[in-house]
Amino acid sequence: MKKSLILSVIVSALAFASGASAQLLSQNFNSFAGTAASLPSGFTVSGTATDQNFYYTASNTPTGANGIYASAFNDAAVDRAFTGRVAGGSTLTLSFSVTNTTGSALSGLSFSFNEEQYQDGAVGTVGNIALLSNNGSGVTFNQTNLTGSINNAPLVTSGGGTLNPSLSAARTATYTNTINAGSTVGFQFFYTASGSGARPVYGVDDLVVTAIPEPSTTALLGVSALGFAALTRRAS
Repeated sequence: MKKSLILSVIVSALAFASGASAQLLSQNFNSFAGTAASLPSGFTVSGTATDQNFYYTASNTPTGANGIYASAFNDAAVDRAFTGRVAGGSTLTLSFSVTNTTGSALSGLSFSFNEEQYQDGAVGTVGNIALLSNNGSGVTFNQTNLTGSINNAPLVTSGGGTLNPSLSAARTATYTNTINAGSTVGFQFFYTASGSGARPVYGVDDLVVTAIPEPSTTALLGVSALGFAALTRRAS
């Protein structure tokens, strides 16, 4: 009975510790249709760029208007991305939040996403998609506590034409800051642009946010694993 109790405690500790590395957000934007109203739940868009209600593919391209687009690699694809075209002086912000639902404090978050581009930008065009955080304050967004792919320029700027095939590059970033159980942190993908000429159409797809457990939780996982191994050897 004593062994059963110890085993139960160890298994519970393992479940608790491993739960802290859970996936907290996953979004592929496949339901997005090029308007703010069609954004997935929990995502909002703001700025001077406007809805285009447009499904952007190699054979179905915009006429040059700035704004947000649902983009896909080809006409038959259902795998869409959130993309935008922003002129110099215009802004575009895709906002979302992540809540710590693991039941324990976290030391941060791990981000993975694809940067995808569907139209080239003219030579001399400068663009950037910055990953920002409000650090739980709900007010000011900046790049404090963020590292990795937090400033993402267009993948190519050479001629201003439609890309066929489109381009994609895997990106990762890390947010390092204590997030208490139940707390929420806001994030943004913030578009900026400068220069003249055709603007690229590019953006974000397949966003995944994963919890990073605190060192004490990771240590608990290791101790629990050792205890489980020792108990197993004794039982055999």
